[in-house]
Amino acid sequence: YVVLQGNTGAGKTKILKELKNRGYDILDLEGCANHRGSFLGSVGIGNCNSQKTFESLMYNQLKDRNSNLVFVEGESKRIGNVLIPNYIYDKMIKSDRILINTSLDTRAKNIVDEYTVSKDWKDEVVKGLNNLKKYISEKEISTYISMLEDNKTKEVVKDLMENYYDPMYKKGQDKYEYVFNIESDDINIVCDEIENWIKKHSEHK
Repeated sequence: YVVLQGNTGAGKTKILKELKNRGYDILDLEGCANHRGSFLGSVGIGNCNSQKTFESLMYNQLKDRNSNLVFVEGESKRIGNVLIPNYIYDKMIKSDRILINTSLDTRAKNIVDEYTVSKDWKDEVVKGLNNLKKYISEKEISTYISMLEDNKTKEVVKDLMENYYDPMYKKGQDKYEYVFNIESDDINIVCDEIENWIKKHSEHK
């Protein structure tokens, strides 16, 4: 595996899809789980898949691959209600990692675009925010809910990322070493750099 790491909203799933369009093999764990792996991970997409369905979808993606180089998004072992099997997760831990750095504005836009597609998204976000009470004060949650009612969705997202998600993910990211970092808001540039790395990586084998 080659693991794509990056903060919330960095567009890692979009990058995986673009790599697939370019002919590379991917394992879309969040797609298989039908969950984005966070407290707000089910907003707009329905219930998380069962463990059996999750593993069946993973198996089909891996079975149909064209090579033994598979791109995957960095995840914790649990995604929603399902667990990544040890035979995959243990290999991910030991795999090469690429860190994707994307601007806060672009990340916020990605989140807003992705999470606000269903008609009930606002109610689902409010429910998800209430699940964060052991991490965020009730006063902050009330402020976020008021901001959502005032259609300040992007401001809520940016504040949540800066004060909750980014610090949490930084702890996880700092424990890994990366083969290289990519800083860009353009998915095509990110994928071009990954392709260049693949070519160099193949030449040195």
